[in-house]
Amino acid sequence: MNNLKRFAQKQTKTFILIFCFLVLFCFSADAYKIDSTRVRPKQEDNNSLGQKLIKVPTLIIYSPFWITEKVVDFSANKIFLSRPAKRFYSLFKQVDRVWGFYPTGGYGGNSGLSGGLVFTSKQVFTKGERLKIKGTYSTHNYQRYYVRYTLPSKFKPFRDTRLLIEYQKKPYESFYGLGVSSLQDDEVAFTAEEGDIVGSFSLKLSSRINFGFEASYRIINTFDGEDPDMEGNLDSIKSNLSLNDYDLLSTRLISGGISLSYDWRDNPFQPSRGGFNQIDIIYNHGIKRSDDIEYLTGYLDLQQFFNLYKKRILAVRMMVEGINRPDNTSPLPFYLKSSLGGEDNLRGYSTRRFVDYNSALLTIEYRYPVYFGADMFIFLDEGRVFNSLDEDFSLSNWRYSAGFGLRMWNPEGMILKTEVAFGDEGHRFYLQLLM
Repeated sequence: MNNLKRFAQKQTKTFILIFCFLVLFCFSADAYKIDSTRVRPKQEDNNSLGQKLIKVPTLIIYSPFWITEKVVDFSANKIFLSRPAKRFYSLFKQVDRVWGFYPTGGYGGNSGLSGGLVFTSKQVFTKGERLKIKGTYSTHNYQRYYVRYTLPSKFKPFRDTRLLIEYQKKPYESFYGLGVSSLQDDEVAFTAEEGDIVGSFSLKLSSRINFGFEASYRIINTFDGEDPDMEGNLDSIKSNLSLNDYDLLSTRLISGGISLSYDWRDNPFQPSRGGFNQIDIIYNHGIKRSDDIEYLTGYLDLQQFFNLYKKRILAVRMMVEGINRPDNTSPLPFYLKSSLGGEDNLRGYSTRRFVDYNSALLTIEYRYPVYFGADMFIFLDEGRVFNSLDEDFSLSNWRYSAGFGLRMWNPEGMILKTEVAFGDEGHRFYLQLLM
């Protein structure tokens, strides 16, 4: 009897413990509920070897941007921005520039930190016009002011008919001498002042082919540089770098050019496939004090975009610029020649680092979209200048730069770009707010 009683007591305790466990599990189940919006059912891993290899660049692209682990969640192969990141991006995405004033700014090695205001309007006299007025000033006294007016589409048979009036002053511009063998230690400074009046239009010949025309009047003046750490006297610069009288001459130029482009990109701002090819030919002639200057400039721009895997884009670009002048005309000032270096090409070097009559540049970028309207990228630039492409072209002495960056876009184009670039002469950081 005692054994039966002890067995009943033991089973009762067991049932009580099981009951308590079930009650605790039911009340705490909500704490372990799976968020179906963030976790996808696991799928069978039946990717081919080629698809697995394509994922390798993704691992490369993550490494420079480890800091984004606090901003973006890639765990479910979908982008989930944190709340602060969403607020930051909404400041750019919600800008609808019907009219009004907007901030602009940037950072560059020569100009320093710059800031300014932009006024834009989509209606001046009639609906559909576009007016943009921009003014910026930097910590190194760089100034830029311009007015750009674009005709409304209903008043023109051509596309992008516009007028641009611009003024720039750059007191800290660098120059290192001519040719690919110029030395970093020979850096000097000069002041460049430029005014432009430019009129242009483009005619759509087909859904992919455009023809363009541009005419301009330019005034370019050179003065002593204002950088206290560098040689800035023009006479001393001419002597130290073995330049002639024409290399530092101020000029007045009239120019007229045509362009032909073939565009089969799937998106003009953030293409994932297709390409863009353009060729420009521009005739330039000096007037007044520089009337003995005459030359022809040719540009070739070839771009191709490959969608490797789920919007992982490989972008390849080749640019060639050549200048030809008649033998009976004056040599060109160095600032009218082709150059490499700066935020637009060969980004690991300072602006106008290499200067000569001809140049070639090859750029490869791997782009990864992190959100609608934003993408990260890593890049490699290879470039070289030549005195003559026919006689001096060589595969030696090409300069490289590599780095990474971030771009942000709205429906009208790029609004933010930041880059970090490295070359064999150091590193460069660029920031542009392109309102």
